Amino acid sequence: MAKTSGGVRGSKSEAKLRNQLRIAEGKIRRNKYESAIILDSKGRIVLDKRGARYSVGFTQDDIDKMKDMVVTHNHPRALGKTGIAAIGHSFSMQDIVLAVNANVKEIRAVTPTYTFSLKRPAKGWGVSPKQVEVAYREAGKEVKMEMRKYLNKVGRTQSSYDRVDASYYNQINKRLAAKFGWIYSHKRG
Repeated sequence: MAKTSGGVRGSKSEAKLRNQLRIAEGKIRRNKYESAIILDSKGRIVLDKRGARYSVGFTQDDIDKMKDMVVTHNHPRALGKTGIAAIGHSFSMQDIVLAVNANVKEIRAVTPTYTFSLKRPAKGWGVSPKQVEVAYREAGKEVKMEMRKYLNKVGRTQSSYDRVDASYYNQINKRLAAKFGWIYSHKRG
């Protein structure tokens, strides 16, 4: 008889949350306007909010509801695009500042083809919103320099610009996650 791997299995509430996230994100992934959904640890929707073309406005009451919740939203800029441009963008500085300020458990962003996730470590985010802003700007400068070198090396074509655009925010968020010990991921679908 084979031995089990000894791995920890997720709880039923975690499985329900992941299923509810899949459903909720399926509903907003192709919205033309940014939308946000906040779910508790059992997958219940705490807030469902529609926003403007590229942002969702939150009241202080909305932000207070986000503590220890999973906040997911869509990034509609990639709608109608093809190829690598359909990946869209990962988290903006404002997204991460909101996550830290509201002390969310996880913030997620969906595009037509990708899902991005940033999870709070067990010990907390470990930084202030102001520290996030400073680190994000610093990482942005580094990534811009690398992107310029890349464009100079491969040439400035529509394809290379699309690649730079699709990877810019992703590269910033990878650096922030490594610097602060956050759990960052991105995947197709």
